[in-house]
Amino acid sequence: MKLLFGFEFVLLAILFAGPAESSDVADAVCVQKQRAGQRLGVVFDMPETCQKCACDGALRKFCMVDPQCKKTKEALDRRPCYKGGSKFEHGSQVQVDCNICTCTNVTWSCTTQDCNYGNGLLEEEEDSAARI
Repeated sequence: MKLLFGFEFVLLAILFAGPAESSDVADAVCVQKQRAGQRLGVVFDMPETCQKCACDGALRKFCMVDPQCKKTKEALDRRPCYKGGSKFEHGSQVQVDCNICTCTNVTWSCTTQDCNYGNGLLEEEEDSAARI
């Protein structure tokens, strides 16, 4: 393998062992960096995807996942919910009247059944997000 990235990418490969994702076509981020006069081969962060990337001379982007970032991001996406002074872990379900509510990262998503108990009938609607 020909080294096009220099020391920084070699260090990146050592820190985040695993295959790098790449493309055979010019990447828009790399083209933008070249047009802005930024040096190619310098490692840059992509926090939304927990990746550390670098562009080669052909403007292809090579990325590796930062495992610590991914672990932190997953933890943030699995925060608990609270109801009535009680804590419920991500994925927990509770019943509210005739509906089921699921804890999804601090937010309750509930089914929206019309609980018509007066005449013994129960009308059901499609599931949708509702907040409790």
